[in-house]
Order: sequence, then C-alpha cells, then structure tokens
Amino acid sequence: MASWTPDTINPVSAVAERHKIPALMENGPIESWMTGGPYKWAYGDLFSLENMVDTYIAAWDTVKTNKKVGFVYDNQVDGILLSKLNRQRAEARGYTIIDPGRFPAGTKDYTSIISQFKKAGVDIVVANMITPDFAVALKQFHQQGFIPKIFTIGKGLCFRSDANALGGDLGNGLLAERSLGTNFPL
Repeated sequence: MASWTPDTINPVSAVAERHKIPALMENGPIESWMTGGPYKWAYGDLFSLENMVDTYIAAWDTVKTNKKVGFVYDNQVDGILLSKLNRQRAEARGYTIIDPGRFPAGTKDYTSIISQFKKAGVDIVVANMITPDFAVALKQFHQQGFIPKIFTIGKGLCFRSDANALGGDLGNGLLAERSLGTNFPL
C-alpha cells in the first residue's frame, strides 16, 4: 500500500505489476498515477486533479482580486501536470497566469519567482511542492514582503505538523488541498 504523491504511488504500483502482487494506492492524484498504467495488480483510491483545480478556482472566485495567478510548480510529474491543467482551467475562467517555469525540488532561492510576481502584481499564488521546499519558499515570500491575497498550496501542507513546522503564524490564511482538522487556522 502506498499513498500521497506520484513519487510514492507510481514506483509501488510498478513493483506490484512486475511481481504480480496486489497493491492499493490511496490519496494521490489519479492523473499522475495513470501515466504508469495500465494496471492489473495495482488499484487506486485516488483523487482527481481536475476536480481539485476546479475547487481551487472556485475558492479564488470568492475573493476580490485582479485575477493574476502566480505559479510555483516544481518539475516533478504532478507539478508538470498541475501547471498545465491549472493554466487551462484558470485562463478559461478569466485568470491571467504568471508562470516562471518549473524548478527542481530542493530549490533554496525563490527570489526571482517572487520578483516576477511582485512586478506583475500577482494577487493569487498556487504552488505544488514538497513540504521542505514549501517552507523555504513561504518564508522567503514573507521575508521579501510579498504576501498574496490567496496562497493555495498542494502537497506541501497535508498535516497539522507541516503547518506548525512553518513557525509562528505562517500557516494562517493558506488554502490547502485538504482539511487539517477543526479549529486549525488554514
């Protein structure tokens, strides 16, 4: 059994197929998982990136913004898929995308991305990155005085401990892809 990201569910699925061992993948993106199929031995209880992106945009629609969205997507399979899907869906709903391109996991300096967002007047940021990278990026956003009206984060903020590890009140106001429990300030 494996869960969460293509980095974990896709290799486990490949091993299950190779050795003809039943395996269950859960709580990961079905579109990323399907890139490794078809499957006979691996099964998925997974979520749809399309539904997730539509939900993000529906949430953005509830806040008065200039509809400029900055992308912070890494070069992993789900970052690539999400950036394409989010661009299609957001532009179709009247949003302008500011996309500095994909970057490698483990990036330590987001200054150029933040500068592009400031220059473009971005009100909304959407990101999909692992927790350590997200923590570095978010702290740099704050240090450089760029706090968007909406900050949507996928993958990097799945647990209460992830938000607590950011320190102080940096987890406040973030829009995550899943609920982290009641009375939690996201």
